[in-house]
Amino acid sequence: MQHELEVVNPFPEPPPRFKLFSKENIQALQLLRERTNTTKHGDLPAGTTQQDILSDQSSIPDISLLDLEPPRLDWVLEGGAYYCYSDYWTIQNGHPFLPSTHLETMFPKLEADQRDNLHTMLRTILRTYYVALGSITEHSLLDVAATPVYSDELDYMIGVALNFQKCVNDIRPLQAQETLEQVLIKQLQDRRQETQAIHNKCDEIEESLASLKALAAKIGSSTKATAIEPTPSDVKETSNDPLSWALSVE
Repeated sequence: MQHELEVVNPFPEPPPRFKLFSKENIQALQLLRERTNTTKHGDLPAGTTQQDILSDQSSIPDISLLDLEPPRLDWVLEGGAYYCYSDYWTIQNGHPFLPSTHLETMFPKLEADQRDNLHTMLRTILRTYYVALGSITEHSLLDVAATPVYSDELDYMIGVALNFQKCVNDIRPLQAQETLEQVLIKQLQDRRQETQAIHNKCDEIEESLASLKALAAKIGSSTKATAIEPTPSDVKETSNDPLSWALSVE
């Protein structure tokens, strides 16, 4: 007997804190703000608690209702980052890791074609990795002689990798432009092919109409040239007298 497969949600469950934002707790927070006449992100009056203010309510959560309010935007802008479900998110755009650190920018000038630079840095990363790996296999990590070599090569490899990432990010606008040009060229080629197919179909129709017109003209000319000749039985004997012949015709 085959067991039925259990259907599992492919998306992760929300954190437990998400359950605190219930309809009852949100209404209790609004009621707390109305009774204390305070605004969002404001503190409660001195010497008061939410249990004292909401003592007439049937259920009061044990948590602080003020924690359910949205975060302060001015604090986020001042700090440049925020936490969301235990994850750290920055709001600064760009790539500040190279200019703001001690790492050297290997290719400060943006070139149209970065393939040679990317290949150079890739080979440098591989060579540095082999050197660092050789220092580990030749000496133990606990060996004092291997530690400086390994640390220097590792720091250099990290710097090259960050430069590699910077070059890739710098050429993304050029890559998007090239992709857009290729899409427009492909659309133009498709429209030209469709137009050529329409012209070819029109030429076929014109040839068919011309052949039909020539056939109709040929049939009409052959009909006019054909005459009905009288048979010998229809020819009557006429008299030599023109008057009698004229009377018989009438």
